[in-house]
This record gives sequence, structure tokens and C-alpha cells, in this order.
Amino acid sequence: MRAHGILASAFWATLAVAGCAHTPEILAEARGKYALHDYDDALAGYREAAAQACTQAATPPCCEALIGEGDSLMGQGERMGAAKAFARAARDCPYDLTVRRKLYLAQTSLAVDETGSRRTITLTLEHDVAKLGARVQIVWVAAFFDGQLVGREPLVTRAGRHDVEAEAFLRLSTGAPGGDGARAGELVRLTAHAELGIPARIPSSQLVGVLRLAFDDRGLVVAVPKFSADETATAAPETDANAAGPDMSRAAAKGLLLSGEDPRIPANLRRPGAHWRSHVRVCVEPGGRVTTLRFMELPAPAEPRIDAAIVEALRRWRHRPYAAEGKTANFCYDDLLNLAVQ
Repeated sequence: MRAHGILASAFWATLAVAGCAHTPEILAEARGKYALHDYDDALAGYREAAAQACTQAATPPCCEALIGEGDSLMGQGERMGAAKAFARAARDCPYDLTVRRKLYLAQTSLAVDETGSRRTITLTLEHDVAKLGARVQIVWVAAFFDGQLVGREPLVTRAGRHDVEAEAFLRLSTGAPGGDGARAGELVRLTAHAELGIPARIPSSQLVGVLRLAFDDRGLVVAVPKFSADETATAAPETDANAAGPDMSRAAAKGLLLSGEDPRIPANLRRPGAHWRSHVRVCVEPGGRVTTLRFMELPAPAEPRIDAAIVEALRRWRHRPYAAEGKTANFCYDDLLNLAVQ
């Protein structure tokens, strides 16, 4: 660190020891320094704020300080240091939806293939919940493409290899298999990675594919579409239990519904006027249990807690068996969900 940075760090530490500056004031000052491109002073401020705020659980001030440290290091051109700061923030502040993209950019070369044509890619999320037990609750779930949240808007990309990450938090109830020493009521964090390739010679500029997130009580797997030069996207093969059945109208499917509650907005998102609308495709196995849920249109704005609330509620729906030609069979139907604060 340059001499100016050393002096700045000493200045912030002196103020903190003297009781002249608390975390909110230090963060406000660091934001101002960063806005003025004074990355040395901003870095020292964010680090001092982190020293104060990150002593135990990762609070919002702690997360802001960790991400601010990474941003300041990127401003200085210290990519390796920035990557370490963002990696810590991604580990300790997983609910922040910006830090994974920052980490990806810090770890990835800035070189851009200007000869490659830009494309947009729209990824639909499908959740395979057939193996997820009743004593586990999904509270947060998301997927990221090169660190960008897979949401409603198409993402701009280029040909090449791309990182796909899926992440979920499950809450364990009494008697649920926890593993790793987890106890009832605790959150278990699940992550999965895959590589998605986009061929250089693919003619289409608008790509569409399905990301499949497969859950069980102990793990998470993400399967990515495979794009070929003839513009087709092939999803990973489905298991027999999850094979799509005949389409059924929403009214007919609702007539088979035996039990289940509509999804609700989580308590920490309930504000006057809060509203999410989502189009989902539900597939049911012969015994009446929901096996897969595909978001045909993701809720806007994208919110992993809303996705989790929808998946968690619908996976517990139970249906009467559907008989086709004398045999019980899988079936699928589309549903339109409206979540609102009354």
C-alpha cells in the first residue's frame, strides 16, 4: 500500500479508538471517498468499518464494508486482493445479489473478444423436488450465470465457456437429516456449479434454454442446456419419475388437487403494495406428488425468497391420481400465481 494509504488507515484507526467515528459514519465517509475515486482513503475506511462490524454475524454494515473493500481494490487495479475480498463477502453475505458478479469480474480477465458477436441468453429455471423430504423447508434459492442473477431479463453474453452457479438455503425441522452436524432449525447452504458452453458459430443471437436444479435433503445439482451450432438447445435427460406427462388444463388439474396452500410472501418482504406474479408449469407423478416446477415467467423483480416460497408451497400440493387408458400417469399443467400483500 502506498504511503497515503498507510496514513489513511492510521487516521481511521485513530478515530475509531478515540470513539470519534462509528461504523455508519465510517461507511458514509468511505462511500464519499469512493465516489471521488479516492480509493486509498475509501479502502482504509471500508476496512476499518469491517473491523468494527464483522466481529460476529455478517450484518448489512459488515457486508457493505466487505464489498466496498473489494470495489476499492478494483479501483486501485488490485484484482487479486479484490477477488479475495469479494470471495469473503460471497461466503459471509450470500444473500447479496451483486457480490457474485463482482467476484466473477475480479477473477476473469478483462480482455474481451471484440470479434465475437454479442448474444442474449434467457434461461428458464426448473426445480426438481421429487427427492426433497417433507421435513426440509426451502427458504432461499437462486441461480447465477457468470455471477449475474438468472431472473426475468435476458442476459448479454458471448461465445465461450460460462460459469453457472446454483445456491439454496434449506431450514431443517425436527428429525430432518442434517449432516455436517446441523441441527433442527438451522440453515443448510447448498451450492452447485456447472459449465455452460456457447459455440462460436451458433447463428442465433437470441438463445433460450432451461437450467434444472435438482434437490434432495443433502445436496443440489444443476444441469445446463447444451447448445449446438444448429441453434438447438438440449436439456439434460429427465428421469422416468420426472418425465413430462400429457398437458392438462388448469381447471382439470385443480379438480384433482386434494390439498395444499397457495404460496405467500415471506414476512420479511411484506410491505404495503408488495406484489409478485409468476407463470409456472407443474408436473405431477402418478401418486399425486409434484416432481418438477418450471418458471415459465420469473417473478419481477427477481427475488430468491419469492422463488423459494413458490417452490416450497407448490411442492407440497397433493393430487388425486390421474388415469389415462386405464393406467395412472404423470401429468403437467400451467398455473398463474399472484402473491400480494392484502
